[in-house]
Amino acid sequence: MKQLAVADDVYDQVVLLERAWATSASDVIRRLLSEFRSAEDDGVRAKPEQIAVHAVYAGSRTEGLYDPVTLSLTITTGPLAGRTYTRPSGAAVALVATLSPGVNPNRNGWSFWVISKTGQRLQSIRHK
Repeated sequence: MKQLAVADDVYDQVVLLERAWATSASDVIRRLLSEFRSAEDDGVRAKPEQIAVHAVYAGSRTEGLYDPVTLSLTITTGPLAGRTYTRPSGAAVALVATLSPGVNPNRNGWSFWVISKTGQRLQSIRHK
């Protein structure tokens, strides 16, 4: 097996993807290169689309964008607009805490957020 020297920040990102994808560093790089090649073959940039989502809580509708690659969710409307959370649950907890400070904010973001285009819970695409 050959060794590959990478910058510390690149190494940290590969380790992060190892954990997120439950695979080895070699498979992380293989997957990234495969996706890049496929995108080049299609004549498309290798950036997947974000998915418009929303939640209705405490009488307020809040919009957001879910990134299926990083699993992050960016809130785009309301008091938390512009904030990105590493997971949908973090965004749900922050939203509940902001809109209802006296309520226990623990929420499962996968069932809290709804895909705006289909009306299905975000859970419906979690492992696709």
